[in-house]
Amino acid sequence: MSLVDSHHELPLYFPAGDDTLFGIVTRSLTPTPHGAILLTGGGATAPSTNRNRVSVHLARRLAAHGCSVLRFDYHGIGESGGVLTGAPKVDEPYLIDLAGAASCIREHGAERISLIGSCFGARTALAGGPTLSDVAAVALISPPLRDVPLKEETGTRFGLSMGLGEALRRGLRLRTLRGWLEPGRRRTYLRFLSTKLGRAKQRIARTATAPDAWVSEGFLEPIRRLVEMEVPVLFVYGTKDWHYEDFRLAMSGRLGEVLTDARRVQVTVLEGEVHGLSSVAVQHRVMDLTVDWLTEQVLTDVEAEALA
Repeated sequence: MSLVDSHHELPLYFPAGDDTLFGIVTRSLTPTPHGAILLTGGGATAPSTNRNRVSVHLARRLAAHGCSVLRFDYHGIGESGGVLTGAPKVDEPYLIDLAGAASCIREHGAERISLIGSCFGARTALAGGPTLSDVAAVALISPPLRDVPLKEETGTRFGLSMGLGEALRRGLRLRTLRGWLEPGRRRTYLRFLSTKLGRAKQRIARTATAPDAWVSEGFLEPIRRLVEMEVPVLFVYGTKDWHYEDFRLAMSGRLGEVLTDARRVQVTVLEGEVHGLSSVAVQHRVMDLTVDWLTEQVLTDVEAEALA
């Protein structure tokens, strides 16, 4: 397979509502009608989702399979115009940014568009997918199910993942004790304690808890619509992702009803933590999985159509 590099990439600006966004199109080696949009996680709060240039590598690998790919900065971030009004919220995905990106990739020959999103980007892909008449596939990497503000995640994630003994040991460190004097860290610690207490209560009452409490309507409704549209959907979680527990519990409720008979939905759970794509090993595993899945679900069809 031919190598795709910077010579196949085009930096550009494109309109999205009242803003002008910056992006890079990685052009496919062979002319096909398929395009993809990469949607990173966390808005301005999670640069680790592109650590080691994972978006660059994924875009070039997909281009080598015949898919032109757009990666871009959300409004108010990087080289894009606009102003951020605060930390991104999963129940307020950047649909205007996505609409502008979809128009941009269409101008570069895409007639079918796949969306690949991580965390907040996954919620944007999920919400925006059903609004695109030319959506081909949607890959969701560790998407949050509940509408928890992303700025509250740090304390919540620690509260979900850390055992009581470990929490006590870390809490007695001198550095941690000093952190109570700093407003920012104090808020994180309080969220941590709130999460630990909340989870303790949940474990006691779990048998009586309605499974639909673990998933928002903003997550359920677009999934339902994508299933009805027979759009291929990929879920990727890690066993240690704090969103995965919500997903597992929600599957015993309405989410399970939607996904059980959905023949074009694939759920893949990897060992360890996928959220944040913060290690090289996880990045390669997720890229391999995404490229293989998209090739099987969409790009193979495109190649068949080109030969027909």
